[in-house]
Parts: sequence; structure tokens; C-alpha cells
Amino acid sequence: MRHRQYLMSALLRVAMLVAALVVGACAGLGRDEGTASVSGQATYPPDNALPPNSLLRVQLLDVSRQDTRAVLISETTIPLEGKHPPIEFHLAYRREAIKPSHTYSVRATIVVGDRLLYTTTRSYPVLTRSAPTDISVRLDAVRTTDRDR
Repeated sequence: MRHRQYLMSALLRVAMLVAALVVGACAGLGRDEGTASVSGQATYPPDNALPPNSLLRVQLLDVSRQDTRAVLISETTIPLEGKHPPIEFHLAYRREAIKPSHTYSVRATIVVGDRLLYTTTRSYPVLTRSAPTDISVRLDAVRTTDRDR
């Protein structure tokens, strides 16, 4: 009887181990190991209602080289109709596009058509040099002139 209980206990442990291995293997299915993401929240002063066709554009940029345009790594556009800050975003990127010796930053803007309403006014480093992968960015209103209206 004791031998039978031991055998049943051993079989149960083996079955649980096999089940854990199967679940672990299935968890990796559908996930592309060549991609990763930066995520975060964008905030802006909710003082004025945004036009219904406003878009939040968030970009992951390689800003390593000074005196030249930043290199776009990834971008997402989120319609803002009916949304209130903070706005969640996720920027997927290819892992091989990131070089440990480079500097990366997130930039965000709110636009309506070609008109810029809000933009980030400071740098938001991510990914390398101990920078985070989850950040909060603040957008400030863009001052318009009579000519811009």
C-alpha cells in the first residue's frame, strides 16, 4: 500500500512537471523574441478641449548624433477623441535596431492635421545608459502667432 502511494505521488509530480513545461512553452508562442517595447503615459494640460480629430504622435528616436536630425526607430499615433490624460502608449521596436553605445529618447506631439498643438519640450531618455523602458512624458502647449491661425 505504501509503495503504491509513493508511486502515485511520483506520477503526480511528473505529470505536474510536464504540464508546467507545456504551459511554459506555450507562453512563448506568438511572441517575437526580436521585438521589445517602450511604454508610458503622455500628459498635457487639460485646460482647453482638443479638437475631435486631434492625434497623439509618440516617437522613439536615436538622438546619438548631434547637429543632425534624429533617426526614427518607432512611432505610434493615437486618436485622442474622447480620451483624457494621461494617455497610455506603447512603442514596439526591433531589438537589433538598438545599439548600447547610442542614446535614445521619446518625443511626443499632439497635432490636428498639419497644426502642432502640444509637444514635449525636454528630453526623455530611454533604453540605454541605465535609462528606463517605461516613462511619463509631459507635453506643453505650442504658442501660436496670428499668422499660424
